[in-house]
Formats: sequence, C-alpha cells, structure tokens
Amino acid sequence: MYAAELLCAGALGLLGGVAIYLSLRLPYWSHYGPGPGFLPLWLGVALAIIAAALVIEGWRVRESACAGRTVAQYPPADGARADGTERVSWFALVLGVLGMVLLVDRLGLLLAMSVFLLAGARWVAGLTWTNCVLVALLGPASFYLLFGVLLAVPFPRGPLGF
Repeated sequence: MYAAELLCAGALGLLGGVAIYLSLRLPYWSHYGPGPGFLPLWLGVALAIIAAALVIEGWRVRESACAGRTVAQYPPADGARADGTERVSWFALVLGVLGMVLLVDRLGLLLAMSVFLLAGARWVAGLTWTNCVLVALLGPASFYLLFGVLLAVPFPRGPLGF
C-alpha cells in the first residue's frame, strides 16, 4: 500500500475514534428520540469501518496487482481515465443533484430521489436497466423506512402524496 493511502486511512480511523470517544460523553437517546450523541457515534463508527476497509482493500489490491513486479513497474495510483469520461461522470452527477433539488418541490422528495437514482445508475454508473430500477425503488424505500418511519422525519410531499 502506498504510504499516502496508509496515512489517509490512519487519519480517517483516528478521526472516527475521536468522534466515537467524544460522542460517548453525550446522551445517546432522549425522551423525544435520538439524542445529541446518536449521530456522532454512528458517523465515527462509519469512519472507522471505512478506514479499515481502505487499509484492507489497499493491501489486497497492491498484493494482487503488483505480485512479482519491481518498484518501477507498479501501476499508477490515481486511477484517472485517459479518455476523460471520469470528468464527464462527475459533471453529470453534479447536474443530476441540481436537477433533483429542483424537482423536490414538484414531485416530492421520494419521487425526485427515484428519478435521480434511476438516471445516475444508468448513465453515470452504467448499470443495466434491471439494476437501475432496483436501485431507484430500493434506495428511496430504505430512506423512507429509516427516516420516515423509524425517526419520524417529515418529507416534502409531491402531488402523488409521497
């Protein structure tokens, strides 16, 4: 693993550990729902898991891609594509987010999110139509279950009532 990747993963893990430590000083739950320590704790856990995954994935890829090579033969680390499609994908993603924000008032949050995920999964990620429809249905459904049902957060509703 490159030293910079290891340093970044270590810093991310340290940040996650500090977030977990400090969030445990706050009340996790209150009489009305999640307390002030709820979100920082789970964000810290997520950061620590991501840091561990970065270390494991970097080590695994490095070992498989560079087996039997000298230091001068290692593949480049940036992963940039020579044809410029990476830049176009980021531009399309930003335009998609802006489009979703503009559609929330007209369609409601869940339907606008479905349209955004369907378009993003198809044209940015390049998934098949079957997978795109699954992403467009399961993403907002899980979002609704977590925030709308479990945490009782109200959503902007569209003309269809959701």
